[in-house]
Amino acid sequence: LVAVTPSQWLAERARSGLWAHHSVTVIPNGLSLSTYKPVGRELARRALEIHTTAPVLLVVAQNLADRRKGGDLLTAALQRVSHRPFTLVTLGNERLAIDTPGVAVQSLGYIDHERTKVLAYCAADLLVHPAPVDNLPNVVMESIACGTPVVAFPIGGVPDMVRPGQTGWLAQEVSAMSLAEALDRALADLTSGTDLRATCRSEAEAEYSMQRQAQQYLTLFDSLSSANEGV
Repeated sequence: LVAVTPSQWLAERARSGLWAHHSVTVIPNGLSLSTYKPVGRELARRALEIHTTAPVLLVVAQNLADRRKGGDLLTAALQRVSHRPFTLVTLGNERLAIDTPGVAVQSLGYIDHERTKVLAYCAADLLVHPAPVDNLPNVVMESIACGTPVVAFPIGGVPDMVRPGQTGWLAQEVSAMSLAEALDRALADLTSGTDLRATCRSEAEAEYSMQRQAQQYLTLFDSLSSANEGV
């Protein structure tokens, strides 16, 4: 028996639990890189009517009020971020109650149209993923594929995707203060000219294409077939 998990974190959990005596292989989920791809930032902002010269942060969740999505942590963190002004664009149900000087909030509501989601990712300077629990979140993968780096907590499979200096910035721990510090680092780096768009896209092409996911499964099936033939 072989278990397949999308993240290193879940594989480690399996190896230390009920699957300790069986093989575990990591095959990340793939996505359509022909759909989720970089679009000109200014073009994306005009299309979504995001009118600002300040940095744009994006948060994406089906229900922003769900505590598992970290809306409360993000709200508390933004009060502590010193690099202002900036605009927070939200994509999802519910609205975040943020009344902080220098922080403008623009809600796009819930969007399930992929091309519009791509515009949202590409319009942002960075995606904030404040979820305190997660595995290998699609929104992080989609953002990276669109060339937009990510700020997130070091939980679950997130560190598999968010790599400092390549695809984003990780907080030190799950807390509002630590998230604020990571956001300040990210905003300072962006202001000084750091550009991770190319490395984000390169990582997505190297690791998260649907073709690579399929090929990894085929390779696994072939190895199992060969092993059975030798029995």
